[in-house]
Amino acid sequence: MTVCRRLTIGLFGLALLGLAACSPQIDLIRSGPAPRLFEITAPDGGAVSGGRLGAALFVAAPTTGGALDSERIAIRLSDNEMSYLRGARWSSRLPAMLGRAVFAGLEDAAPTAGLFDSPGAAAADYTLDLDIRHFEAITDSAGGPAVRVRVLLRARLTGRGAGAKVVATTLSATGKAPSASAADVVPALDATFHKAFADLLRWLTSQTGS
Repeated sequence: MTVCRRLTIGLFGLALLGLAACSPQIDLIRSGPAPRLFEITAPDGGAVSGGRLGAALFVAAPTTGGALDSERIAIRLSDNEMSYLRGARWSSRLPAMLGRAVFAGLEDAAPTAGLFDSPGAAAADYTLDLDIRHFEAITDSAGGPAVRVRVLLRARLTGRGAGAKVVATTLSATGKAPSASAADVVPALDATFHKAFADLLRWLTSQTGS
């Protein structure tokens, strides 16, 4: 084999290594099976005691920031450190997934009032904005296998027209999971989100005059 041919083969091999390092598809194959996908379920708004919307509502897409604005499932290791669960992801980015769940839950609580998810909904009496402040597992500071989960939503309700009222509240709920595995954390987050949603619906009912 000539020097030139050996050099060509060597460069080709280096190119393949570079491609494997840069390509997400090749990296996924090298790192093992695809991650498991999880979803937060829609709450049953119709089953919430004292929850009934009395006005037409436009539900804006929720917002968040930092580590939560992701398809990955967040876990807090300390006050200053966040990470993600291995081998597991949400089915879509957290704000979009929670937005669908909130809208579906409110539909059950609004049999007569209008509910909209389009900004052009001129018939809406109020706009609901949600900001996701916490939606994560939290490791046990004592080092045990159990973890806590925390959901905190900041809600703002804005009336239509000049001089309309603007009110806001914070919905917070916590729960526990027996371990930091996704199979334990996701159901705990799901149940905790349902508790926060029930508080949100009761607050909306008190503000919309049902």
